[in-house]
Amino acid sequence: MTRAKVEKALSQLEYRPNLSARSLRQGRTGVIALALPELDAPYFAELSSSSSTPRPS
Repeated sequence: MTRAKVEKALSQLEYRPNLSARSLRQGRTGVIALALPELDAPYFAELSSSSSTPRPS
């Protein structure tokens, strides 16, 4: 009964979870840092470009 009331309130208020807040709470963001010496070099530019493209699952 309580769950139904909460779900009804969420729907009425058009609640959307804040993903940034969730990441802070969990201590995980899913972000990987990439430190490169220079982006002018073609190898590093390609590496940074390909690493920012999500892979199909």
